[in-house]
Amino acid sequence: MSRRWRVKYISPDGTKWDLTSERWVAGLKAGGIKGLVGSLDAQVITPIGGVGQRVVGFRPAPRSGSLTVLLRPSEPFSLPDVWVDFRSGFVAGQYGWLVVKTPSGDWHLRVRPGGELPEPEYDDADASAMTVDIPLISDEGVWWSEEKEASRVASLVNPGAVPIYPVITWSGAGGEVTLPSGARFTLPRTGSARGLFLDPAESLVVMDTRQVVDHELWAALRKTALPEGVPPGSTGQYVLPNGASCLWRVGVLDPWR
Repeated sequence: MSRRWRVKYISPDGTKWDLTSERWVAGLKAGGIKGLVGSLDAQVITPIGGVGQRVVGFRPAPRSGSLTVLLRPSEPFSLPDVWVDFRSGFVAGQYGWLVVKTPSGDWHLRVRPGGELPEPEYDDADASAMTVDIPLISDEGVWWSEEKEASRVASLVNPGAVPIYPVITWSGAGGEVTLPSGARFTLPRTGSARGLFLDPAESLVVMDTRQVVDHELWAALRKTALPEGVPPGSTGQYVLPNGASCLWRVGVLDPWR
C-alpha cells in the first residue's frame, strides 16, 4: 500500500517503533493520532485608558493528545510480551519523539506521557491483537524539521510558525560573526568544538559536544553576542568565520500539510 505519511515513535532510550510498517508489531490505527496539531496563543496587553486589548505576539500552546495503536505478537514474543516492551517506551517525566515522514520532510514532536498508561486488557499468551491508547503531552507544541547546517554565509529561510534561533558551532581560531541585522561579535579561540545557542531562552549558553556548559566562554560571549533569530515568514543571513557552522531547525504547528 502506498502511503503519503509514515509514522514512528522513538522512546527515551532510542528504541524505534515503525507504526506504519507493512510488517508492524505496533501499528497505528486509522485516526490514531489525536490532538497533537499545534496552535498559537495570543500574547496581549491592555492599554491604560484604551479599549479592548492589543496583540503583541503569539506563542505556541502546549498540546494534549493520544496515540492509538494496535499490537500483535511477533515470534518468539507473545502479545503480552509485545505490550510490556511497547509500554516501557513511555516513561513518566521522560521524553520521546513522535516522527511523521511527509513529502516535505520529517517532522519531530517531543512528547511525554500525559497520564497513567493503560493496563493490559487481558493476560493471554495466545491472544492475537490488542488496542492501546497512550495519552501524550507536547510541552512545546511544535513539530521540528531535521537539523540543517550551513557554513560561511548561511541563509536561513523560515517557512514555519516560530522564530528560528540557530546554534553557531566552531573550533579553532574563531573570528567575526555578522548577524542578519548587521550586528557583529567575535567568537573566541577554542581548542575543541563549542556551540553558542542564540535562543534568548538559553541565555547565549556555550556548550561542548557532550552538552556540558563552558562557563568561561559563556561568560565572555554573553557580554558581546546577541540572541538574534529569523522570524516566521522571513529570511536571515549569518556570515561566519572559517571553522564555524550554523545549525537550525524549522518549527511548524501542523505536520500533515
